[in-house]
Amino acid sequence: MLVLNARSIIKIEKRLELETYVKLHGYKIIAVSESWATPEISDSELGLEGFVMFRKDRSDVRDGKGGGVLLYVSNELRCAQVDKLNSFKCESIWVELQDDLQANVIVGVCYKSPSVSEHELKNLFSAIKQAGSGRCLVVGDFNYPSINWENWECNKEDEEFVDLIQDNFLFQHVRVPTREKNILDLVISSEPSMVEELKVLEHFSTSDHNMVEFNFVLRTGCCNAVTYKYDFRKGDYEAIALALNETDWGLMFEGKGTLQCYEILIDKLNNLMDQHVPKTKVKKQQRCLVKRKG
Repeated sequence: MLVLNARSIIKIEKRLELETYVKLHGYKIIAVSESWATPEISDSELGLEGFVMFRKDRSDVRDGKGGGVLLYVSNELRCAQVDKLNSFKCESIWVELQDDLQANVIVGVCYKSPSVSEHELKNLFSAIKQAGSGRCLVVGDFNYPSINWENWECNKEDEEFVDLIQDNFLFQHVRVPTREKNILDLVISSEPSMVEELKVLEHFSTSDHNMVEFNFVLRTGCCNAVTYKYDFRKGDYEAIALALNETDWGLMFEGKGTLQCYEILIDKLNNLMDQHVPKTKVKKQQRCLVKRKG
């Protein structure tokens, strides 16, 4: 699968370049953000031979130039539009890939403009949340340069998006920059084993974004177990420090050996973390039985 920010695909030269690149590498699914397409450009002009195309232009969402998303799915794959998700007023398009063994997956491509309105952002998050209730793959340019995807640290403005990913047990796979020093183009899945051999490639044509390619595993045969871990970003450390300062350690440790004192300290810290550090759900993969790559 190929993911790219085109920064306009409306020129015939760019479309020919994309078609040549796709034929050379044999991609089955291509997700494009910032298509810059308008109603004046027909589906036949934007189409790729051997693919079904799905589109949502910026004009379908709001006034203004630029933006827009495209999703190309090979004729070799069965798919259908997801009308419920596509009805949200945001720059995203959603299809369901259908498998003979019921291993269906919803695939969406999204574009979040830096100037997105609060209403449109709410719609985008709602669409992702609904898709995340089942098996899904979500890709596109989300414009969150400040999120550290290694430790999930972020600024206040980006917390809602990070919470959306974590609360819906989703996995973000891109770990290296896709535009200058920033990770803007993301690959998000409901199962970690859906995405294999991810690579960040060169720029597409005149775009200043790097392309992203990976093997998309449609049929993973994997189940997931939910565990809990502390969300240390949201801990009340002032309350913990106050409780520790108010503890009479001399009385607690009186007459105890070193090992006993250590156990008392650990029990105290664990109790305080349970009280003052919230926990978040984490979905972990178990057993992978069979794979079908798309």
